[in-house]
Amino acid sequence: CPIGTRPGRDRDAAELRSGGRLCCGPCRRSTGVAAQVSALLLSPSYSLLALGYAAQTGAIMSISAFGPLILISLDVFKSQATASLNFGLVVALGGMLGTPFGGFLTDRVVKRLMPAKTSGTLSALMEATAIVLLLTVLMCFATVFVFFAVLVAPDKSLVAAFFAMMFFCVFSVFSTTAGITRTILLTVPHEARSFAIAMQTFIIHACGDVPSPLVLGAIKDALAPHCNVVFDDACDDKNRGCINPECIESDADQAGLHTTLYFGGLWMGWSIPLFFCCWLVLRH
Repeated sequence: CPIGTRPGRDRDAAELRSGGRLCCGPCRRSTGVAAQVSALLLSPSYSLLALGYAAQTGAIMSISAFGPLILISLDVFKSQATASLNFGLVVALGGMLGTPFGGFLTDRVVKRLMPAKTSGTLSALMEATAIVLLLTVLMCFATVFVFFAVLVAPDKSLVAAFFAMMFFCVFSVFSTTAGITRTILLTVPHEARSFAIAMQTFIIHACGDVPSPLVLGAIKDALAPHCNVVFDDACDDKNRGCINPECIESDADQAGLHTTLYFGGLWMGWSIPLFFCCWLVLRH
């Protein structure tokens, strides 16, 4: 059963000592969809982990969606193609390298922190606790990197530093993927694992990458109302459009764009207290 809920008392004690999985409440399980959804959402460790995953996914998606436009509006790049290409390469490379590194790091941390003689439920609990602590540390690194990236974003001379910080941010975020999946598999019953992964995917879409670009876009429109694409004589090519010149000339809009990027970083930062609370639940 999802760790973080109380075990039932109708299992044989010898079976529990031999490594049998704990049972939440009565051992008669209902396999209906509603029962599985309820069991997962009522599990503190599962809910906190899924919401933390949604926070970091939403932040990466929103920053990736509006990052190139904001860099052009800050006059860091002149071409949308150049800004999008550079941003896309950094995100793709960070994700491609971060995901396998995260799996390797998770294995190393578990082997180093786990006692040699543990098995069954105790082993799963200790392993999950160690992994969630690692997730918390990785997201602290990711949040620090994204805030340093936002800090230097308006400075054209530091564009290389901006992309370097963004790379390490994305690298750290994607390094958590293997650990999150492994923790979920460790803390749900065997028969509910596939449904738990599917439910996690639904949560990260519903609470993360679907609403986050909409929210960040609304923040950008409120803080930098002139920073949009126009199709008029001010553009070199009216068919392709360009950034509204008023955006670049307005100090208030430039400051609003910078603040918008900070909101993207704050969205990512939500994962830290969520993962930390999950660690506290598992440790307790």
